Amino acid sequence: VDDQYQIDVNRIEGAITRRTKAILPVHLTGCPADMSAINDIAEKRNLHVVEDAAQAVCAEVDGKRVGHLGIAGEFSFHPLKNLNGWGDAGAVVTNHKWLADKIAKWRNHGMKNRDEVEFFSYNERMHSTAAAVLNCLVGHAEDITEKRIANAALYDKLLLPMSRFVALPPRPKNKKQVYHTYVIRVLDGKRDDLQKFLLEEKGIDTKVHYPIPIHLQEAARHLGYRHGDFPNCERQSREILTLPVHQYLTEDQIVYVAESISDFFTSFVATKRNKF
Repeated sequence: VDDQYQIDVNRIEGAITRRTKAILPVHLTGCPADMSAINDIAEKRNLHVVEDAAQAVCAEVDGKRVGHLGIAGEFSFHPLKNLNGWGDAGAVVTNHKWLADKIAKWRNHGMKNRDEVEFFSYNERMHSTAAAVLNCLVGHAEDITEKRIANAALYDKLLLPMSRFVALPPRPKNKKQVYHTYVIRVLDGKRDDLQKFLLEEKGIDTKVHYPIPIHLQEAARHLGYRHGDFPNCERQSREILTLPVHQYLTEDQIVYVAESISDFFTSFVATKRNKF
C-alpha cells in the first residue's frame, strides 16, 4: 500500500502472472485508489478491474464516482458503513448487462426463473427490512457524505500543528474522500499509549483498522507471505489509529478529541524533558 492506505500502483505490474485475471483495488477508508493508473495497467495487460468500494459510497476520483470505473464495483450497506442498512446488506453495480444478469442469478441460488436452476450458487438476497431502511436513507447519502468530509477537514486543521507526532495521509485534490474512517498514524511508537489515554483519561473510544495485515492472517498462511514482505503495510498496522468521524459529531466534540491528543503529546514531551 501507499501512504494513502491504497494499493501501490507501482507494485501492481510486478505481481501480475499468467494466472492473473483481474486487479481488485480497495477504496479503503473511503479514499479512491489511483483508478487512472490501474485502468491503464489493466488495459495494457488485458485484465478486468473490479472495484471494492465497500467503504466508498459517493467517493469520486477525477470527478467520476467510484464503482463504475471497472467492469464492476461493490458497495457495503453494513450497519457501520456511511450508508447503512439494518442488518448486513450490499450491492454490486456494473454497466454490462451480461454481468448484471449473471450476478442476479448468483444472488438467488443460480435460478434463471422460478423453476430452472442454471448453476448452483448462494442465497445472497438483501433482507426486506434492510432494503426498506436503505430506500429511506439513500436520499440522505449526499448530506451524510458532506458532513463527514467537513468533520475530516476540521480534524486535518486541528491536527496539523501536531505533525511531529501525528501523520495524516496525503489529500490529493482530484479525489473526493468520503471518510468511512478517519485514520491517522501515530509516530514514535506511541499509538497504543495514546489509544489507552484517550479512552481511560478522556472517554474517547478509538479503533485500529486493522492491527493484523491480511498477508499475516492465519487464513493467508497458505500463500507463503512472511513478516517483511509488505513493509509499508506492516509499519502502518503498528501506527494507524481511527478517530470518530461520523456525521452526528458536533464541532465541539471534534475539538475535544484534537485537544485531548494534544494533551497526551504535551505530557509526553514534558516527561522526556524531565528524564534528561
